[in-house]
Amino acid sequence: MTASSWASLDWEGYWSRYLPYLLMTVAVFSLGLLFGSLATEVLTRSERLQLAIWLKTVVNSESGRLFSATMFRSALIANMKVLGLLYVLGISVAGIPLVLAVLFLRGFVVGFGFAFLSQSASGHGLSVLLATVVAQNLFMVPIYLTAGTLALWFSWNLIRKDGARKVAPWQALGGYTLASALLSVGMLWASAVEVMGSPLLLHLEVFTR
Repeated sequence: MTASSWASLDWEGYWSRYLPYLLMTVAVFSLGLLFGSLATEVLTRSERLQLAIWLKTVVNSESGRLFSATMFRSALIANMKVLGLLYVLGISVAGIPLVLAVLFLRGFVVGFGFAFLSQSASGHGLSVLLATVVAQNLFMVPIYLTAGTLALWFSWNLIRKDGARKVAPWQALGGYTLASALLSVGMLWASAVEVMGSPLLLHLEVFTR
């Protein structure tokens, strides 16, 4: 696409079309982050100890290897399942509240992980462990937010009356499916970062203690 073609696109129309759904997506995800971080405060001392032991076991087991095909396959399947769920919910009439629920849960998990790591680790170990969480969410979070935004938009487009629809249903479905496919490609890269980037940082942490 040439520069003139990009300039001729109705960027203001795209922005106004998706902005409300993007704001709703970010708000719900942020709410999940908040509740996830607050959830660590209700853990008992015994539960904190059990989670800390499990975390130490994971760190020790993953820091010795930089890549695992089995881990990559498992991470990719898990991430694709969430994307697939968002896609299916997007093409269902009653999918809007469920899409928001999925986004809230994703935010909850990320918020809980950040909060628990910051409370359980210290010093250099804390910075590296937090870096592993950032590394695996640096690409995933934007992909999930984009998928959620598109799912909300498409689901809302389905329940609007024909006269109020800004895009024809089949045209919208084609664009929605294509965008979801592109997000799946992005998730392939994000899963690779999760599996290879996080163990690499843990590996560095072990050798710089």
